[in-house]
Amino acid sequence: MSQTNKKKELKEKRQKLLDDIELSRKMFKKTRENRKESLEELENLQKQIQIRQRLINNISQEIALINKNMEETNQIISSFEGDLDNLKQEYAKMVRYAYKNLSARNKLAFIFSAESFNQAYNRLQYFRQYKEFREEQARLIKEVKQKLENKVEDLEKKKQEKKALLAKQSQQREKLRKTKEQKDELVTKLKDKEENLRAEIKEKKQTAEELDQAIKKIIRKEIREAKKQSQEKEETDALDQTPGAAELSADFSNNQNKLPWPVDKGLIASTFGEHYHPVLKGIKTKNNGINIKTSENSRVYSVFEGTVLNVVYNPGFQRAVIVRHGQYFTVYSNLKEIYVQEGDKLTTGDTVGIVYTDPNDGKTELHFEVWKGTEKLNPELWLVNK
Repeated sequence: MSQTNKKKELKEKRQKLLDDIELSRKMFKKTRENRKESLEELENLQKQIQIRQRLINNISQEIALINKNMEETNQIISSFEGDLDNLKQEYAKMVRYAYKNLSARNKLAFIFSAESFNQAYNRLQYFRQYKEFREEQARLIKEVKQKLENKVEDLEKKKQEKKALLAKQSQQREKLRKTKEQKDELVTKLKDKEENLRAEIKEKKQTAEELDQAIKKIIRKEIREAKKQSQEKEETDALDQTPGAAELSADFSNNQNKLPWPVDKGLIASTFGEHYHPVLKGIKTKNNGINIKTSENSRVYSVFEGTVLNVVYNPGFQRAVIVRHGQYFTVYSNLKEIYVQEGDKLTTGDTVGIVYTDPNDGKTELHFEVWKGTEKLNPELWLVNK
């Protein structure tokens, strides 16, 4: 990748991180207003810390690239200065030689002293060529001088750009320090609410298990029916025996890191797998998918073509839609409204429903899962990087 493209990529990434910080601030504003000293607030601060750290690292890469450019520009300037010095010295020698030897009288005498017409002609051509060479040297001096001035100007711009980036980096580091202080203060306050936190963990675990059991039940039923029809022993093989399923499975598999996000705008608040609780020591929580914080009334879209396998409801996870893509399944839960029903054929980008907003804390969060048969997969490895 060229340095110009690299610079553009880093600049675009820096702007994206700044947009993510602003998006995070807006999304959690309602949460902060509705519920102080909550885990949601802690999640917000942790997310902002993560994004700001990435932003600082991105700016460091931009500064490193500018330093490299400045070093190369300095080398070019030194080279141009050397070329210009050599050209000037050569030109000065030519001027001195012309002054001593190429006066009008000397040139005429030199030409007319020729022994033949051809020799006189060649001597005349010599004077013309010498004049042209001097003019070319003068032109080269002017050209190199202009290039040198352009590079010096370019270097000054880079210095100013670096200075601005260093100021931005300093600002972000100060904001990061303050956010970390806020987080530490909040953790201290939340430790006094251990009983409430444990109750909240228990409730979320129960909700997750209920959703997990509902998904497994639906997928296993689909596998049993597929096995009856195909006589296949392996569950994923059985799922691929229905018409068009194998091709759909292959298409889905080939779209790892390419699937569109299920919402227009959002930030991952909770990642896949096990995590230590941010407040309670020794306590782990588990996420079978990812939680995407988004804005109120956000639409949810199908990430790939498929068939709506089932729609389930539970007060804990609200409405959940399960879509089959051959041997793969995607799950969209915590929906307040759904626009699909069992058996519907979906294409990529079709609207599935609207994300539920918790009236108690103002949190709007989509829970999204990806399965292959009865195996849970990390959705982040399937969605395109934003």
